[in-house]
Amino acid sequence: KVSAELKKQGITVYYNMDAHDLVIDENGTVTGVTASSADGEEVTFSGKSVILCTGGFGQNSELVGKVNPALANTVTDEVAPTTGEGLLMAQAVGAAAANLDAIQTFPHVIPGYGMILPFNLPGGFVPDALFVNNRAERFTAEGFEIPDELLAQDKGEVYCIFDDSGMNDALNGLVKNGVISEADTAEELAGKLGIDGTALAETISAFNEDIADGTDDAFGRQENLNTFEGKLYGYRFGVGSHYFMGGVLIDEDTHVLDTDGNIIEGLYAAGEVTGGFHGTFRVDGSGLGDSFTFGRIAGRTAAEAE
Repeated sequence: KVSAELKKQGITVYYNMDAHDLVIDENGTVTGVTASSADGEEVTFSGKSVILCTGGFGQNSELVGKVNPALANTVTDEVAPTTGEGLLMAQAVGAAAANLDAIQTFPHVIPGYGMILPFNLPGGFVPDALFVNNRAERFTAEGFEIPDELLAQDKGEVYCIFDDSGMNDALNGLVKNGVISEADTAEELAGKLGIDGTALAETISAFNEDIADGTDDAFGRQENLNTFEGKLYGYRFGVGSHYFMGGVLIDEDTHVLDTDGNIIEGLYAAGEVTGGFHGTFRVDGSGLGDSFTFGRIAGRTAAEAE
């Protein structure tokens, strides 16, 4: 329906374009954007103004680590290519930015898929699973909200390992979709996950032996102390960079402001690419209202501009 309406209004949508620079005329007004197509051809789009609505920068781990080193090892639940070009292009022409280090996280995210809520984990808030790092070693008492322990692992690479007893409808669906790997042995599962099979087999064996007396002597987990039996499952996950409160500064009409507080003519922005609206922490769901409201204002202001 959206595509049909855009076509009806004579609006052309270009896909698979990598925007990288804003075009500025001799008066300092933004009049377009340059981009590269999927086959590498550089294209310049010209107009009387540009509206940035490019989201956050969760898929730019280098930028995340630069503005907030504590979150350098995060993954992201953002599926769109949110690599921060809108922010970077705006800053390159003098735009001011605020709160770039204010990044809202989510405890359990599968890269390329998204968030896993606690009631979908094998065992819930205290998972009936093992969390291992990229050396296939267990490193903590497993839990839903343990971001510091996860981020401390090499490259933030962590894997959730469980057996049939932890299966549920949601996880079965992810197995069928190929998001979760399954195998008959630890060595086979490790091969699919890209970690050491011998080390994973030893970690599982050590856990089974450790909890035989009903206690987790290694890390003190209190619940779901069940031995691993039968088919095994696993997936990589991490702490997710979920929402970016920081971004370019705009006024009430969505003009982008420079570092002196002046309007950058021809440049507008709305949504997650902007900063200041949410302060340093977003209330869940409020990002949609922000985007819809200021997106409409940006479209109207740009259309009515002289």
